[in-house]
Amino acid sequence: MEDFSVPDNKITVFGLTYCPYCKGTQKFLDKRHIDFNYITVDGEDEESKNRYVAFIETVNPRKSFPTVIFGDTGEVVVGYDLKKLKDAVDVMIAKYPEVQKPQPEKKRSLFSFL
Repeated sequence: MEDFSVPDNKITVFGLTYCPYCKGTQKFLDKRHIDFNYITVDGEDEESKNRYVAFIETVNPRKSFPTVIFGDTGEVVVGYDLKKLKDAVDVMIAKYPEVQKPQPEKKRSLFSFL
């Protein structure tokens, strides 16, 4: 079984299909237009699942979810902690601005000045 590593310039979220905190973390990142990888650990085959859990244990000995790894910044957020997520996202954007996707331009209507 090969080792797993997180890309230096990517945010990786390890979550579970039934976890409301994992879904909340996804929504938090989506609302901020953050580019991230989401790995649904319980949706993987047994070998991949074991590989991911072994990797998660290196940064989160409790092996709880979600576990969010912020590339090579050294930031890891365990659980659904919005303050820690925001702070870690800010560190990641400062180092890798491309992690924040461009936001679509809002259409203006004739009445947008009201």
